[in-house]
Amino acid sequence: MIILAIIILVILGLAIAIYLNYKSSPINNQVNLNQNTVQVNVNAHDKPAEIPKVVDNPNPVSQYNSVESSVVSIARNFAERYASFSSDSHFSNLQELKILSTPQMSSRLEQIIRTTPTSTAFYGVTAKVLKIDIDSLNDTSGVAKVTANLQKQETKGNQQPTVSYQNMSLDLVKSGNTWLVDQVK
Repeated sequence: MIILAIIILVILGLAIAIYLNYKSSPINNQVNLNQNTVQVNVNAHDKPAEIPKVVDNPNPVSQYNSVESSVVSIARNFAERYASFSSDSHFSNLQELKILSTPQMSSRLEQIIRTTPTSTAFYGVTAKVLKIDIDSLNDTSGVAKVTANLQKQETKGNQQPTVSYQNMSLDLVKSGNTWLVDQVK
């Protein structure tokens, strides 16, 4: 019994040592992604790793103070959803924007949903904000104007997607401690 117990302890010890050695081994490729950097660690014996493309954001939210960060965050979320569309989603993008909108903007979104005809063929647009410029911001009076620079990829049916660029102007107003989108151009 004692010999059997010793053998089991040795096997467990080896299993733990192998596990810890494997976990800390550089053989495993590790990819760390955040908003602006890509780091890839590759063992010299492995094939070169494919590095994912990351859009360089020249205007990261971290460069702003807290009020500016709040305005930029709301504008970025609103612009990307507002400019994106899929004929399969039944305007869910616009429904989601109502919590980021003033009552006036929310009514405008509802009007767009009611009056836009549905399509039988697939149609989709994916928008990505490349940059947000704060044109004006007055925290005391609670008004802000920003411009969002968008990259849009449009897909119609089975056709090749097309890429275009567009600027979107957003007017925001402060309601309590929250910034809301009041108008979009």
